[in-house]
Amino acid sequence: MIDTGADTEKPVVQIAYLQPSHPKPNANFMAYFTAQDNLGIRDLYAVIYDENGNPVKYGKVDKFPGEPSSGKPGDTFYIVQLPGLNEGKYKIEIVAEDFYGNKATATKEITITSTSKAAKTTTAKQTSSEGKSTCGPAALVGLAVVPLLLRRKK
Repeated sequence: MIDTGADTEKPVVQIAYLQPSHPKPNANFMAYFTAQDNLGIRDLYAVIYDENGNPVKYGKVDKFPGEPSSGKPGDTFYIVQLPGLNEGKYKIEIVAEDFYGNKATATKEITITSTSKAAKTTTAKQTSSEGKSTCGPAALVGLAVVPLLLRRKK
């Protein structure tokens, strides 16, 4: 069935966790997140902002693309690899845009320090309040591990 009406629903995006959970200065890290939309997502990316609200660039790149974690069609779990950052406070913003230009974002604030206390990560702030999931973080982590286990058995 083909839908000819306009899509007015925003995608739903939620940051699950960072790996490592406390990024170290100048060390690459990954953000794991979920994203879904009723008709499909066209663009997924992350933007990092410094404490002054300016986008952080890695060379000429300021938008880091999200990729499906398993590579299978219909997957709603994604990963984005982020560059190492200097010490300081940052905001990671994950953006999901559908084919009709509807955007949703999720943000997570992080503090990167080199002390023995490790970086402190604050709770994620959701700017997209639609489509609350009943899936907890443990279930999301479990879903992320399944493809890794399947790969090792081959």
